Amino acid sequence: MVCVLIVAVLLLLPAAHALLAILPIVLVVAGIVSCLTSNKATNTKLLWLIVIILAPILGSLLWFLWGKSHTT
Repeated sequence: MVCVLIVAVLLLLPAAHALLAILPIVLVVAGIVSCLTSNKATNTKLLWLIVIILAPILGSLLWFLWGKSHTT
């Protein structure tokens, strides 16, 4: 039983690594698309895009948690 579990984990490990590699890319693309399609002023969008591009994961998270909900 333990051998089956070890083999299952070893087979799923590459899939987990692939998911962890793709997740930040999806987050950044979603942040950029969300920012561009928002109804914010152009200069506000530009500043958020700069933040998302310079700090991709943190910038995207900040956009979704704080920037998207605040009105201009």
